[in-house]
Amino acid sequence: MSKRSLKIEPFTFIDNSITLTITDKIKIDKNKQISALMPNIVHSLDAAALILLYNSFYNSIDKNDNVNFYSVHDCYGVTAKHVDSLIKILRTVYISIYSRKGYIEKFDEDIIIDITRYFGEKNCTFSRKDRILHIKGETDIKLPEISNFLQKNNHDLFYDRLSKSVYFIN
Repeated sequence: MSKRSLKIEPFTFIDNSITLTITDKIKIDKNKQISALMPNIVHSLDAAALILLYNSFYNSIDKNDNVNFYSVHDCYGVTAKHVDSLIKILRTVYISIYSRKGYIEKFDEDIIIDITRYFGEKNCTFSRKDRILHIKGETDIKLPEISNFLQKNNHDLFYDRLSKSVYFIN
């Protein structure tokens, strides 16, 4: 890794400057990539939930009603009049994101495609039967069975649990 400094003067009306240290990363840090995967996925899913919640909520209320919608990460708030509606819609959003069989299957497929693209299709082979990803010059990767993460009627199970949850709001 190499570092360089960049001096900037963001304001024309004062003489203060800021020096930024920029790191040029040439080699990918595998450990950082591994440790960043789950937080990045969770962040992306939280963002998806926010977008779905916001759109669904505003499409469900009277257009003449002046409503404030508040969000900080994965916490949401509205005026008291709309709390029950927000809770109902949020449950539906979570169910639609997390209970679909396709979500886990698509995630699994995308991971395999991304690894194959990174190392090159000529250097990668994937055995669906054994769920082993072979990369020339690297250790084989044994991927877990996605059937371990899937249940029949997941949607109904999640909806039933979420709709009865007393821990949904603290």
